[in-house]
Amino acid sequence: MIRKRGKKHVLLSRSGRVLGAHPSKRAAQAQESAINISKARKAGHRIPKGR
Repeated sequence: MIRKRGKKHVLLSRSGRVLGAHPSKRAAQAQESAINISKARKAGHRIPKGR
């Protein structure tokens, strides 16, 4: 979940822990996407590396 705090976009876990603070929403979304891809790979899904 991404919330705006002041001038930063903060990525929060489900429990409310701060996972990262970014200057733009796009940067926060990129981190969120990377975390989701990592979780999917750990669960056994085959996701190719790279963009």
